[in-house]
Amino acid sequence: MAKPPAPEKPSVSSGGSSLRISWTIPEVEPEVTASTLKLRIRGSNRLHNYDHGTGRLVPKGGSTVPAPSCEVTVDGCEEGIEYEAVLALMNSEGWSEPSPFSEAGWFGASLKSREKP
Repeated sequence: MAKPPAPEKPSVSSGGSSLRISWTIPEVEPEVTASTLKLRIRGSNRLHNYDHGTGRLVPKGGSTVPAPSCEVTVDGCEEGIEYEAVLALMNSEGWSEPSPFSEAGWFGASLKSREKP
């Protein structure tokens, strides 16, 4: 029995007026019971936790996504800003190492420039 392996990187896509994050839960023993998800604005080091109870990002805390769920919609993100996601998986033996960061994803009519003047 062991902790889950580090998951593959999640996928970030447009969910209309929000971000959709999806990932794959591997079949392992003991089985995965939850996932934790964090997002950051592309190029930033500041991570925000996903709170499954509210569907929003929070600076601290947050709640896990119960397995077998492997897709969420994240509300409250800024339109036109690129976000990257990272996740970890939990089973009865503990937490996995984090996944690699996702490719950046965004929602809205256009992507905003993040270049500094």
